[in-house]
Amino acid sequence: MDPERLPHWLRVAFAVRCARRVQPLFAEAWPDAAPTRVAAVDRAIALAEQSAAERQACGGLRAAYIDALAAAGRALIPYHYPVPLEPDEAEHDPGPAGPEAALVASFAAKVAEHAAKAAEAAAGESARPAREALGFALDAIGAAGRPGLVKVLEADFEAAVGSAPRRRWWRFW
Repeated sequence: MDPERLPHWLRVAFAVRCARRVQPLFAEAWPDAAPTRVAAVDRAIALAEQSAAERQACGGLRAAYIDALAAAGRALIPYHYPVPLEPDEAEHDPGPAGPEAALVASFAAKVAEHAAKAAEAAAGESARPAREALGFALDAIGAAGRPGLVKVLEADFEAAVGSAPRRRWWRFW
């Protein structure tokens, strides 16, 4: 699965599909996530999805991916990056229940982040964030112990390749 094989907006749509596939893993891994963390992941995915559907970058993508990045980082505290939190912050924004759940939640949030980055990127620059979205999706799937989802992503990718317009080589510039 190489998102670079896809035209820009299909690449973004595939990154969004990766995010949608692992979004339930985020919720399972971090059921007590603060509403702002859940909203950050949801918003990054929704804006990237809207951008792909409209074939133009929506406003708010940068803020959305920064917030998704913050959710990914917060998921890792205190298990992987032990940073002291204020007592009030720890109480109102509890982390996932354990180190494995923290990884799953963080990886899933990173998929949302990179889907939004792909949507914001210029056509020639979206391959890298789309590859990152796929990579983090595979990491989330592996950490969650859901290998069956890999086949689902492979089918999604093949469907995207199949729906890509066929162009002659001289049309790519």
